[in-house]
Amino acid sequence: MSLMTIITLYVLCTAVTLIPFYYIISHLLYSINVYVNFLAIIILVLCALFHFAAFRTGVIPFFDVDISGDGSMGFVLIPFVCAYSYAIPFYIAQSRYYNR
Repeated sequence: MSLMTIITLYVLCTAVTLIPFYYIISHLLYSINVYVNFLAIIILVLCALFHFAAFRTGVIPFFDVDISGDGSMGFVLIPFVCAYSYAIPFYIAQSRYYNR
C-alpha cells in the first residue's frame, strides 16, 4: 500500500470513530455523577494520546508505517489534527447538556 492510501485510511478511520465517540461521551456527560463525567474526560484524553503518539513517533499505530521519513510536514501534522478532532464532539456533547 502506498503512503497516501494509508494516510487516507487513517483519517477515514478517525472520522468514523468520532460518531461512536460522541455517542459514548454524550451519555457519560448526561450523568450527574462526577466520576462518570471524569471518565468522559479520561476517554477523551486516551483517544487524543493515541494520535499524539503517532505525531511524536512519526509511526501510525496498527499499520507500522513511518510517516516522518519522506520529509513532508503535512504527513506529520495529520495525526496532530486528528488528535484535536476529538475535542469537537466532546465540546458539542458538553455544550448540549451544560449550556441549556
